[in-house]
Amino acid sequence: MPKINVTVTQEVKKEVEVTFPIFRKHDCSGDDYSCVIYTSITEDMRFHSITKRDNYRDTDPSYEIESGRYSFDGRSGEDYCLGKGEYACTKAEYDEIVDGAMKHLSGFYS
Repeated sequence: MPKINVTVTQEVKKEVEVTFPIFRKHDCSGDDYSCVIYTSITEDMRFHSITKRDNYRDTDPSYEIESGRYSFDGRSGEDYCLGKGEYACTKAEYDEIVDGAMKHLSGFYS
């Protein structure tokens, strides 16, 4: 019977102190576009995310808005889940992106 190398990961659960709401910024940009996802997670485990995309050939950004129930999973790191480190986002940053998305959306109804 052949043998192969297998990497096994272990799920570690730990209790951490959290201040809600959690604000997170996830930069998914590529070489020719900017894509940043801003998320707010509330104490009742609801999330609101706004994705802002800038294609360097276009002048106007596009926005995608999503909301729903949130659950922390074992696949994402602690910094990602809690909006720390490279995923840190302030309330002011989040509010700014909400304002931008609302202004963009209001252009469809004016």
